[in-house]
Amino acid sequence: MEDLRKLLTTAEFHKFRHTQIELTREFQQICNACNIRYYAAFGTLLGAIRHQGFIPWDDDVDFWIWREDLYKLKEYVKKVGKQDRFIFENDLEEFTCSVIRFIDPHTTYIDFNCFSENGAYGINIDIECLDYTFSNSADQKIKNEELDFLYEMSLYRKYGEDHGFIQSLTETRRRWLKENAEGYTYSDLLKLLEECISKHDTSEFCSAYTIYQHPLMRSEWFSESVNVIFGELILPAPKHWEKVLNSIYGKKYDQLPEEKERVPKHLWGKYFNSDIPYTRTLQDIREFWKIKKDDIFVLWGAGNMAHYFLHNFCGFRKPDYIVDSDSKKWGNFLEGCEIISPNRFFVFDVKKVHLIICNIFFVDIILQIKDYDNYHPFIFLENYVRCYEKEIKREQRLWIKKKA
Repeated sequence: MEDLRKLLTTAEFHKFRHTQIELTREFQQICNACNIRYYAAFGTLLGAIRHQGFIPWDDDVDFWIWREDLYKLKEYVKKVGKQDRFIFENDLEEFTCSVIRFIDPHTTYIDFNCFSENGAYGINIDIECLDYTFSNSADQKIKNEELDFLYEMSLYRKYGEDHGFIQSLTETRRRWLKENAEGYTYSDLLKLLEECISKHDTSEFCSAYTIYQHPLMRSEWFSESVNVIFGELILPAPKHWEKVLNSIYGKKYDQLPEEKERVPKHLWGKYFNSDIPYTRTLQDIREFWKIKKDDIFVLWGAGNMAHYFLHNFCGFRKPDYIVDSDSKKWGNFLEGCEIISPNRFFVFDVKKVHLIICNIFFVDIILQIKDYDNYHPFIFLENYVRCYEKEIKREQRLWIKKKA
């Protein structure tokens, strides 16, 4: 958590926020041109009211639009050819049917838990749809639970049991998903999600159906908008913003959380770079994982960083072996991978080894490898976020790929 707090003071994070601000300016211009009603949402709304800008530890930007205005936005995108900028519902990995992402394709922002080689991964702002719902709490609860179930099944069908979110569920829940999701295709589940979201018996109440967050609000709270200050920007907020915030965060929304809670919520386990287009990053990642079927995939390092790597990145392929200099670990297993000695590693055919060094003492490890130039290893370092660079930079020292 301390590393996450340090991130807030870095030049990289300030550039990240600057990109989000510029995306917000452009999104406002589009909404004004298309006569789309939009409102600051969630932490963006709370930040505008409580801090007159970003919540100091916040790391994303959210807006609401009405579902009927979504079609105006789609028509605009199609008309002006901005398909590479807006990622709509069925194209998103971890959100479905309610969230649109407006991205900067000249940047990179990747969550490896939801990684697809064909995805679009620029720094982005989120646009959530407001949908009508039911007038009684019983029907509201049924709709919310149905949406949660369908969302989990859609993730399971697309990514399987190794997805980080699926792994966080109880064993009973995962077993239930396996039994129920097999009868549906991913496309089937997206259609069911969209149908479920549209269910309502009144226009009096509405909600924004994002992951496990379905705040119940009155539509009249959004009948008009008022301007609020957000740093150098002026954003529209629901006229009854205090009732909206009370619905989402409770009556004490204006009070600061405990110190331990003041950390970025979205950047943990992400890679972002404001200067590198995501298309180039994807090329580097493909090279990183270019492991031939007969290659011996070896991870050097059996500490906490290796455990993190195995848990979050090995949906592609698990290592055949893990090397560590600690003799007490030899013969043991980490995430199902055998830990071996350096001497045993050096017996392998260097031409068949795909080596990833996963240890902060990578320089010492490099010195141990006599034929380093022949191995061409990759170096993975995880600190507070993951980056992916050609050269090692002390101020970043995060996700690094480097040949000797």
